[in-house]
Amino acid sequence: MKVTFIMQFRLRTLFIITAIVCVYCSILNAPVFIAFPLFCAFVWLTPAYWIAGVIYAREAKRAFFIGGLAAGAVPFIALVFCSLVMAVDGPWRWSRGYGRYEFGETQLINMICSLFIFAPVVLAFLGGWISLAVYRSMQPPKPVPPAASPFGPNHPPPKAIPNHEGEQLPVRTISARI
Repeated sequence: MKVTFIMQFRLRTLFIITAIVCVYCSILNAPVFIAFPLFCAFVWLTPAYWIAGVIYAREAKRAFFIGGLAAGAVPFIALVFCSLVMAVDGPWRWSRGYGRYEFGETQLINMICSLFIFAPVVLAFLGGWISLAVYRSMQPPKPVPPAASPFGPNHPPPKAIPNHEGEQLPVRTISARI
């Protein structure tokens, strides 16, 4: 029997999560004119993940993707319109000048933008998990197979039985025909 724990990850999964966090932290420290196109590309490509999951997944995974698509659709549409406006007008329209920022201002702008951008993704995953929980709660209980008889043809009688001292005693079987 394989024992698994809740917080047990594969090494590949930890490397992927570490790489994602590193890329995100590097984008936070990038200039705004570099970070915005990367954020917008992420926003515009995210629905492909959810739609492909709805089309190609089966059973519980499909329920996850349908819930994620439903929960993240409205915030995503609002975000797309906001990101299009920001891509056209640019974030520097509201600052003091193009390329001249005080220390920490670039990181603050990138952090606020990333919070807006990743909010629909978080809502989509939350909706997917809720949909998955509802799917699993609505499944009928699995049928329990009937218990196998210890006297059936698949279970031959034991050859020896250990006694209280650990010695193997022969088993004598009595067969009778009726």
